[in-house]
Amino acid sequence: MAREKSKTLGIVNVVGSAIASEADFVIYTHAGLEIGVAATKTYLCQLTAIYLFAAMLSLNMAPDNDSIDLAQTTELLRQLDRVPEFIEEVLAESDSILEMAKKYKDKHDFFFIGRGYSYPIALEGALKLKEITYIHGEGYAAGELKHGPLALMDEGVPVVVIMPPGEDYDHTMSNLEEVKARKAEVIAVTTSDEKDLGEKADDIITINPDVSEIIAPLVYIVPLQIFAYYVAIEKECDPDKPRNLAKSVTVN
Repeated sequence: MAREKSKTLGIVNVVGSAIASEADFVIYTHAGLEIGVAATKTYLCQLTAIYLFAAMLSLNMAPDNDSIDLAQTTELLRQLDRVPEFIEEVLAESDSILEMAKKYKDKHDFFFIGRGYSYPIALEGALKLKEITYIHGEGYAAGELKHGPLALMDEGVPVVVIMPPGEDYDHTMSNLEEVKARKAEVIAVTTSDEKDLGEKADDIITINPDVSEIIAPLVYIVPLQIFAYYVAIEKECDPDKPRNLAKSVTVN
């Protein structure tokens, strides 16, 4: 239906896929074969492609000699170039994430909250958990807690709070304190230089403080993917072939 009204751009991994044949323009991510149904590396590659596409649009559409736009785009590209480094640092902490998985594997409900750029991370983190562990997980915008989700926060309920540095940090900290006051078990995903969370969070996943909130979706999601993977292993679920799911729609 989109093609009837406008030009379409497909961002896909597999050359010759259905979307690639239907779209007017295609960006191939070339992420390589991904066997797992709950895609992780293709998610990161497609998101990176979107960042790069936005950066190229900015460079080509900015007014002549607009040094502010040029500086912002250059900084974004510089940060994107460091993403592999940031992810390697997260992977080096896999053992501590495994211990968290062992601790929380028998929980029945998880909540993931974040603001701004972190809200989509919350959604994806919850999706990965429920896809491969069969544990109920929900992602919410942290600012919407008082419009319903806060009623579900109770003693022992795990709440993953995604809080990169930036303008949303202080507001998200307030949300963390709200759920902790209701005796939820808080897992904070934040920068390694934060020292004020010791009594507010039950567990902390630390991320390099150089990761700005604008590229946080590329880095902060990785420990949540690893966490879901380890929980699945601990529960003896197959993380590559979750029940009832397929990599593509096979029925009309």
